[in-house]
Amino acid sequence: MKEIKFRGKPIEEENYEFDWVEGFYMKELGGHYILFPIGQKIQVIPETVGQFIGIIDKNDKKIYEGDIIKRNSGEKYIVRWNNKYSKFEMLRIKDNYPLDFFELFSFKEKIEVIGDIY
Repeated sequence: MKEIKFRGKPIEEENYEFDWVEGFYMKELGGHYILFPIGQKIQVIPETVGQFIGIIDKNDKKIYEGDIIKRNSGEKYIVRWNNKYSKFEMLRIKDNYPLDFFELFSFKEKIEVIGDIY
């Protein structure tokens, strides 16, 4: 079963040990929140919310929307959601050439998360 998970950067970063919080996503009364299974919710910066795409990189790190990934070839990509085609894709940074999720999945052992766009 696919794991549905989101992450976001807390609005009040100084109150948390980590830069990112992960869990369920909820929008409520104009606020954006990440919920933990224990019921706690943390308000996050809406522009930083991204979904886990179901793939783990070569270092066992989960890949989320907004991550910057690098292939062994050195090419760098931004992971994003394509609304028009309802799919995750990678956008090659040097020329904005898109590759779809299936291509990303086919070389998952050769990719590494090196940062994010935030």
